[in-house]
Amino acid sequence: MARLFAHRTLVNLPGTIDEIADKINDSNEEVTLSYSNNPNHSPKVWLEGPSCYSDPIYEPQIDEAIDLLDQLLGELRE
Repeated sequence: MARLFAHRTLVNLPGTIDEIADKINDSNEEVTLSYSNNPNHSPKVWLEGPSCYSDPIYEPQIDEAIDLLDQLLGELRE
């Protein structure tokens, strides 16, 4: 079972979402970016990692992945 981290709701799903997912996966192969573009709801993105990532020992790795996600999404807004 996967553990969910860092939910973000977006105005529009970026066209570069797959590139963002690749960059996050390159930085930590255990963490993946998932997204939903349901036409009835705002687009959402979130990070998923193995359930063991709920252990505090992995907090630095999760924090780095969240920071990278926010940085990449922030670059799109600029």
